[in-house]
Amino acid sequence: MTLFSVYLKAHDEPVTVADRFSWFAGLFPVVYALWHRLWLMLFLWIIAVAAVAALSAHVGDEVTVALGALVALFFGLEGTSFRRAKLAKRLRYAGEAIERDRDLAAYSAMSRP
Repeated sequence: MTLFSVYLKAHDEPVTVADRFSWFAGLFPVVYALWHRLWLMLFLWIIAVAAVAALSAHVGDEVTVALGALVALFFGLEGTSFRRAKLAKRLRYAGEAIERDRDLAAYSAMSRP
C-alpha cells in the first residue's frame, strides 16, 4: 500500500504522485527534472554537483563518492516532493489516498464528497 497525492485537471484524468523513493529521480535527476519541468530541482542539483566537484579537490575520493551518493539519495527521496509542490501550484488538490495503485488512488480521492 502506498500513499498517493491526487491532483485534478479541468477536464482530464487526475494526476497521482506516489509518496515513495523515486529511483528515476535518484539515478537520473536531470532527466527527471526536465521531464517534469522541475526547474528548482534542476537548479539545486546543479548547485549540489558543483559543490561536490569543488570539494573533491580538497577531500579524498571516498568522501567525494559518499557525497555524490548522498546527493543522489536526497533527490531520490525528495523528487516526488518537488513534483507535488509544482502540481499544487497548477492543479486542484483532490486529497490523498492509501491504495495499491494509481488508478485506485484516483478513484478513491475523486469519490469522496
